[in-house]
Amino acid sequence: MFKKLIGIIFFLCLSISYALESRSYEEKDHLYEANIEDNLLESENPIVPSADWSCWGWKRVAMQVRDPHSGNNDILSLSTDVCVRDDLRPLLIDVYFHEIFMSSSFDEIHYDLELSVTHKITGATQSVINSFRQTNIGNGGEYSARNSFPAIRSGDYDINVIAMKLIFRRNGLPTGEFVIQDDDSRQGTGHVAQTSTNAQLLALFEEAKSEALRLGQPSHIYFSSGYEVPMTQPGSNGGNYSSANDASLVVMPFNWQDRQFVVPHLLGDTHEGDAARCEGNPNAVTSDGTKQIAEILTVSEAWNKMSNGALLLMNANYFDTRAQGNNTTWLNNRCSTPLGMYFDNVPDGPTNGTHNEPNVLFPGPQNYIGSDGSQIPLDTLFWTTNRNTYIDLIHKGSPTDQAVEEYALDLIKAGYQFIAVSGSGLPLRATSSDPTPDTGSKDTTRIGLALSDDSNLLYIFQGGAYDNGFSRLDISNLFNALGVSRALELDGGGSASLALANNQFFLKGRSRPDSSCNISGLWCSPVTQPDGSHRPVPSWLVFKRNN
Repeated sequence: MFKKLIGIIFFLCLSISYALESRSYEEKDHLYEANIEDNLLESENPIVPSADWSCWGWKRVAMQVRDPHSGNNDILSLSTDVCVRDDLRPLLIDVYFHEIFMSSSFDEIHYDLELSVTHKITGATQSVINSFRQTNIGNGGEYSARNSFPAIRSGDYDINVIAMKLIFRRNGLPTGEFVIQDDDSRQGTGHVAQTSTNAQLLALFEEAKSEALRLGQPSHIYFSSGYEVPMTQPGSNGGNYSSANDASLVVMPFNWQDRQFVVPHLLGDTHEGDAARCEGNPNAVTSDGTKQIAEILTVSEAWNKMSNGALLLMNANYFDTRAQGNNTTWLNNRCSTPLGMYFDNVPDGPTNGTHNEPNVLFPGPQNYIGSDGSQIPLDTLFWTTNRNTYIDLIHKGSPTDQAVEEYALDLIKAGYQFIAVSGSGLPLRATSSDPTPDTGSKDTTRIGLALSDDSNLLYIFQGGAYDNGFSRLDISNLFNALGVSRALELDGGGSASLALANNQFFLKGRSRPDSSCNISGLWCSPVTQPDGSHRPVPSWLVFKRNN
């Protein structure tokens, strides 16, 4: 009883000392500067002297909890503060515990910190729970923990230190446990600076556009450190930001000297020779009877089939990844089928069309198939190559909507030659509350294409990382920064691949890395799959010069 009384008196005295404390906050800031590196428990990302740190200020916390082991009331008093590096990546957040008093004796503190950061423009949120341990300590100390977020997007962030859980131990046994949350938690802001401004990067775009229109020469802009991908979100909550990811943007003429600059073709399934392998595999079928008869190819394999006069190759549609017969998979069998419309009747292609059966427009299911078996509508890009050459994007309103199919049949009836590929229409699918294909909110590798609103330029984008890459909203905002009102995102993640013929493009931005393909005269985008290999897929789109 006497011990408990002493603890309570100590707690009251400590509270009075806080009230009478006369040291200014400026002096406390000075204390941070003097001790910030000495007190950090984990310093994998050392503080850069030129970086700007801001601190939120001390906040006093006092609480008591009943110890279930001893039955006593344990008393805790401390102050917390948070300091944020407002400049460089990664976004570093240091959480401080100052002048800790706990009524029971202890020699070790274990603390778990739950934090989240939210990008103010896009709303993208990253969350983490980090654990730290400090030994051989006692009352009156100051301890801190460093938390790191990749913060791939530049701009302002809302930071929420959701919960701070402190477990005190003595001789390895718990002596008190406290959770600081709700009104005692900490909220503030942080900022990540761009390494180059949107205006500087957009000037690079303007140079590429000018050369494409004046000289009939495409450009390949490579983004990396110092050349971040610029994005602009429209609307009242919009703004400019950039992403620190490796990425490619190809800018090429759509029409040049009164004719189409490039002609598109799709890799079709001829059902003959090595293209008949999946037709002969009895396991290449899903449980609902959908035949998986399209052979899957890596970017190198696809280039070898389509490279005669090719300028650029990119993957296209999402594809069926459902389980196949006898516990096999699309990867085991190397067989699948593109989802949505995948059609080509343009003459002189590498496979002379797509040869879909029995429906000439669709090689397989007409919608995206979710992991739960749900049907999600796909939008379709149409590119006509005769008569009036143009690109159009048709949205599909529901899984049973026939608008896309009717549009294609009208083109065929009118004698148009065209290709059609399906994916996620932008900006609609980037902001829709309805289910969308794949995972739009995930930060991963993305790929897409668009025609400028004046129909003069074609844009192809590919880039990111399997994790901490781009969201669908990011890609929509990139095209918005280019002044494009509609675009189509294709199959991303490990599928997203781009291949360019060497010596055919003006190179801009950062020096691009070595090709990930071992083919002379070809540059392939970096592999982003975790296993380090190119993902084979069943649908490929190639652009050839219109000679």
